[in-house]
Amino acid sequence: MVPAAPAPPMPTGRSLRVRQAPVSFKAPSKQTKYQRYNSDAGFRTTRDALVNTKVRKYFPGHGTFQDIITSYYPITDNYHILYDDGNEEVATYASLQKYIEGTPEYDQEHQAALALTVSLDAAITSASTMTPHAKEPNHYKDAMRAPDSTQWRSACNVEMKKLRERNCWTVVRRSDIPKGTRVMGGRWTFKYKRDETGALSKVSHRSRYVAKGFTQIKNVHYFENFAPVASFVTLRLVFALTALPHFRVNHYDVSVALNRKRTR
Repeated sequence: MVPAAPAPPMPTGRSLRVRQAPVSFKAPSKQTKYQRYNSDAGFRTTRDALVNTKVRKYFPGHGTFQDIITSYYPITDNYHILYDDGNEEVATYASLQKYIEGTPEYDQEHQAALALTVSLDAAITSASTMTPHAKEPNHYKDAMRAPDSTQWRSACNVEMKKLRERNCWTVVRRSDIPKGTRVMGGRWTFKYKRDETGALSKVSHRSRYVAKGFTQIKNVHYFENFAPVASFVTLRLVFALTALPHFRVNHYDVSVALNRKRTR
């Protein structure tokens, strides 16, 4: 008989292939401003340094007021402000930085206010030096009776020429229109074209032939409309974004802007 092979020895060490249970990670608890105030001497000194500081704050429509920071509340990280007229306010540390001289927030706020002030002064000066505006005609008959009727008639001819070149409508007979159809009328509008100083531009007389869309009812005579123009909110936003960093704004005169849909 052949003796059986001896059994292999049992491993004494732990196998590296055995999957170990993941070690749980516990994120450190977030330190509150009050805890940091009590434990961090530099933080406490920075916060306490603003007490008894005098600052000036502008309120639109009311003017500029002098105020003093009377006390600091570590639990809420807020400051108590007392104004020279007796009013009070509670403000955060971050919101006060733009009113304290020497801080980056103050310099940024000061530059923005200066840019807006310069722009406002320039606009007021430009408006005061503008030439008096002549009265614009309200109707076609008024334009033809005006002293500059020749220029208005020329503007109307240019408008009609552009509309015809772009095939903006198709002429149909009234007898071909279904019975009960409301025909939308039109009218002429007139406008003086001026530059930034208020003087008449090179092409000073502008005329547009527009449809009286208010004579139709939505979902009865039409279902949708579209006007390819920018809103005043967008224009004001663009001007504000360009005024703050002192950018230069260039404007272009678009003589005609029409969509491709034809009108019957």
